[in-house]
Amino acid sequence: MPEKKIRGVRVPDERWKQAQEKAEREGRTVSDVINECLEKYVSKDDKPKR
Repeated sequence: MPEKKIRGVRVPDERWKQAQEKAEREGRTVSDVINECLEKYVSKDDKPKR
């Protein structure tokens, strides 16, 4: 597995709290959620939609 480093991002407090609560209900971490979203984002087709 590739090395993981700590990154810093700016997120509004309320959004972070909501993300933490939802992730906890799902048995996940916010890092898990962010990594999943980033994976979807970078693997998306870059072709413009018509």
